[in-house]
Amino acid sequence: MANDYQLKLIKKGVEVWNNWRISNSEIIDLTSADLSQINLSGADFKGANLSRCFFNDADLVNASLDRANLFETDFTNANLTGATLTGVRLTGSD
Repeated sequence: MANDYQLKLIKKGVEVWNNWRISNSEIIDLTSADLSQINLSGADFKGANLSRCFFNDADLVNASLDRANLFETDFTNANLTGATLTGVRLTGSD
């Protein structure tokens, strides 16, 4: 289950999220979050647990997903142009 506070932050926008990430090193857990149709261009999701998330029709252009757990994550029609995916776990993802 996603961390409610972190989920509220990401839904406020990428600028708010990335600024929070700079000063907070806590574990990111957005498990099973529905982030469909959201502009997440340039978002910092490094090392985050994004397993079973829904990114349907989301804009993830230039997002940083390095070392993220993307187990069973749904990227149907998501734009991942320029996103970094080094060391990610994509088992069962669409």
